[in-house]
Amino acid sequence: GARTPPGDQVFLQVVGADGVYVVDADFLKYIPRSAEDWRDTTLVDVMGLAFDRLAVTNGAKVFELRRDATNGLWRMVYPLQARANNAKAEESLLLLQGVRIRQFVADDPKVDLETFGLQPPELELSLCQGTNRAIRLQFGRSPTNDTRLAYARRLGLNAVVAVSRDLLAPWYASVNDFRDPLLGTWTAPVAVVDVRGQDSFSLQQQTNGTWRVLPQGIPADAGLVKELVSAVSTLQIVEFANDVVTAPDLMTYGLVTPVRKYILKAPTTSLAGATNAIIAELSFGTNQADKIFARRTDEPDFVYAVRLADFQRLPSAGWQMRERRIWNFSTNDVAGATVRQQGHVRKLVRNGPHDWSLAPGSQGIINDLAVEETVSGLSQLTAAAWVAHGAPDRARYGLTDNDLQITLELKNGDKASVELGSEAPGNVPYATVTLDGEIWVFECPAWLYVYAQRYLSVPPNP
Repeated sequence: GARTPPGDQVFLQVVGADGVYVVDADFLKYIPRSAEDWRDTTLVDVMGLAFDRLAVTNGAKVFELRRDATNGLWRMVYPLQARANNAKAEESLLLLQGVRIRQFVADDPKVDLETFGLQPPELELSLCQGTNRAIRLQFGRSPTNDTRLAYARRLGLNAVVAVSRDLLAPWYASVNDFRDPLLGTWTAPVAVVDVRGQDSFSLQQQTNGTWRVLPQGIPADAGLVKELVSAVSTLQIVEFANDVVTAPDLMTYGLVTPVRKYILKAPTTSLAGATNAIIAELSFGTNQADKIFARRTDEPDFVYAVRLADFQRLPSAGWQMRERRIWNFSTNDVAGATVRQQGHVRKLVRNGPHDWSLAPGSQGIINDLAVEETVSGLSQLTAAAWVAHGAPDRARYGLTDNDLQITLELKNGDKASVELGSEAPGNVPYATVTLDGEIWVFECPAWLYVYAQRYLSVPPNP
């Protein structure tokens, strides 16, 4: 019935029963007042549809995606046969699921569609299962009084409606926005990485899960291998340089004889004689400014460009992938340390945990706790990165014959020696060790470099 004089309550009667009640008027807000209030505001239930094909017409731009039945990933099939941006496709469909009808504009089947920008439409989406079209949506211009909305219709229904335009934004993007933005994309595990660069080498996973660098025959760093595979798989494409590449084009891009190549292979199958199947083969050619051209062997028609800085972080030589843990033993295995610097020698003796003394003839002050911490770090010496090996230019890395040289003497008679540069160009602490008869230069962890210089150095006037 009517509202009470204050207006916040309303008279109510239960039909067929005696009596009149006064109740809160707020419940009236939840009672639809017109037929349109009862209508479903869902434009399309994407989650409830079975479809494996998606066709988009955005003005003059037309493209089609098809979902692989095996792995569920999207692939572009028109206007190019190319890898698709799976994340963008799924995200765009999720936003489409959230589109709600804000206004029911017209239900006349003979309405003038041109008035609403629907003849032709600014945007059309078709969701198909095989050759059968499940849903066809068209979107037009905005109402003159609200640019946040767009007129829309679902073919097969007479209604012209208005929906929120912001959730449709991804579908107005260019064709290339729906292409895979990564150069290296794969789903199979990697067991072999062949590199053709500064030298040719192969990273191969062993049966026990460790990695080796071949043909050098040195242990590979599992962390560096993981970083390499991750870096290659996440190389961002900054430009789709050419989609119809020819032989002369390859010369221009420096891809006839690539400067570097990475071949990733899957684990060997259980079939007799089966070899590692190639997952991806990436070639890199000429660089221009801040980008470098690249190509995938399985996509011979395309040339891409990636950031030069991203490419330069990839290893080009096998020695760069060597195991970074140089040695690993307990501090309790250490009997003492011999320090050489500026032509002087200082010897320290470990008497027990956190208990150090100077050997006869050696001078200086010992900070037991600091020396113990420094030796503990040296006992598990790990390179931050390898920078050179063989016969390096020592001066380039701030290394001289007067540098700090530390030799840890173990109780079993073994020795572990490291040399730390007295000067660090670019504030990078360099050090050297001898492995397999070769000198290896590496970046020393900064804290260990500082501790060694501070607590193990020979005093200026021994």
